Amino acid sequence: GTTILSLAEKIVELTGSSSTIESTESRRGEVTHYIASVEKAKQAFNYNPTIGFDEGIVKTVEWYNQYT
Repeated sequence: GTTILSLAEKIVELTGSSSTIESTESRRGEVTHYIASVEKAKQAFNYNPTIGFDEGIVKTVEWYNQYT
């Protein structure tokens, strides 16, 4: 899994942003851990990802910079 904080830090790094990342305590009853999985997509659609998370974030930032 990847935390939202590490994702935000990676985006700040890749974009050269001077933004600061702020976080607060979790609210009572809030689910604090989510872990996504592509296992069902692999089984149902024969999906086989070829790009890892870090490379995908880099490509997403590059696309965003190109089209915005």
